[in-house]
Amino acid sequence: FTMPPTLPPLTSTIQTNTTTTTYFNMSYTTNVIG
Repeated sequence: FTMPPTLPPLTSTIQTNTTTTTYFNMSYTTNVIG
């Protein structure tokens, strides 16, 4: 019963990292092209 409480934060962290990476890639591409 210790696993479910630790799972949501992990998923949230992965989701945040993915969003940050995507945003960074978009910004980087825009800066290079622009």
